[in-house]
Amino acid sequence: MDRFNLTELVRGVVNASKILIDQNGIQVEFDDQTPVYVWADEFKIEEVVTNYLNNAMNHLDGEKKIEIRLEKDNKD
Repeated sequence: MDRFNLTELVRGVVNASKILIDQNGIQVEFDDQTPVYVWADEFKIEEVVTNYLNNAMNHLDGEKKIEIRLEKDNKD
């Protein structure tokens, strides 16, 4: 497990999918200004985020909009 910036990881996943996002006319909203640091396996988390984004893109109906939010949980 490593400490890394989750915001940066999500931004990278979105940027890697930019061609598909643009080709399908999808609007992605993500506030990538605030760094969020976590302790986790970065490669596994990247895989999870990639899967969530791909699933969202494949199951959009109507308004083609994906909103990504990171919420801080203050539980110890």
